[in-house]
Amino acid sequence: MGRVLGIDLGTSNTAVACLENGDPVVIKNAEGASTTPSVIFSEPPHFVVGEVAVNALVSDPERVVQFTKRHIGKDRKFHIDGQEYSPEFFAAVTLRKVVNDARDALGEEIDGVVITAPAYFGEAQRQATGG
Repeated sequence: MGRVLGIDLGTSNTAVACLENGDPVVIKNAEGASTTPSVIFSEPPHFVVGEVAVNALVSDPERVVQFTKRHIGKDRKFHIDGQEYSPEFFAAVTLRKVVNDARDALGEEIDGVVITAPAYFGEAQRQATGG
């Protein structure tokens, strides 16, 4: 049986935790950090989340998106190389990265996730976040 993760999908950083003997434990990402920057570098069809994307802000800023969480559940689109992407798409890219990192760190499958939503999120934003 796999694990259930708790994910704080943050505007600036994303963190993942699970329960170990009843206590919450933060799971480090593939880079060994406790949080993953919620920044995405896009070179379609590839998307890179985290420190590499942060570093690309200097060298290739037109292919980097950040702060997309602020627009979840709203009619906002991001444009990269003539392609249009929703904030929900970038949230999914970020979530996929951190769940895969957690699975690899734990060495077991992930059965489910619980994603936090800020208290100020409206119903549309909560639904767009995953539930």
